[in-house]
Amino acid sequence: MEATPLTLALVADCKAKKKSDETGVKAHMLLAEEGYRSTDLMSPSTKGSTCNDGQWAYFNTAFKASLSDAALKLYSYDNTTGLTDSQKVERRKIQKRFTQVTGNWKKGLARLEKALAEADGTAVKASFETKVHEKLSTLLKQLEGKEQFNGNIVELVKNIQTSLTHIKLK
Repeated sequence: MEATPLTLALVADCKAKKKSDETGVKAHMLLAEEGYRSTDLMSPSTKGSTCNDGQWAYFNTAFKASLSDAALKLYSYDNTTGLTDSQKVERRKIQKRFTQVTGNWKKGLARLEKALAEADGTAVKASFETKVHEKLSTLLKQLEGKEQFNGNIVELVKNIQTSLTHIKLK
């Protein structure tokens, strides 16, 4: 990986202990200067992402450069076969950290984009329908992750999915 200012800033931000310190701000600014948008910091398999596999690999490589040798070894395993329970827990923490870091970069870029759009007068407010659709979609994702629920979760999910079809998005 080439040691560009952006790469160095991303690695430094991955190593940072706090979410919003100057390393994060520097990383956000350099990402914006390089032409990245907030949707470029979403996994290529995520709906609405403009990230390609090469970009995602770049962000993953920057994250890996911030890891210790032991953490890198755990993170690099293809699966958890042969790992102890404590190693599995640690590996999951490292994976979550990658998700958190890319999420922080995405949020930082989104804030920059919003501020620039407001300064330009080109900011577009989400419609009421869009906000309701996003909230229901988020609720669906949360319900899908639940194993215990007091009520008929299957019927609830079906009804919310049906509700989403009734919202006309522009």
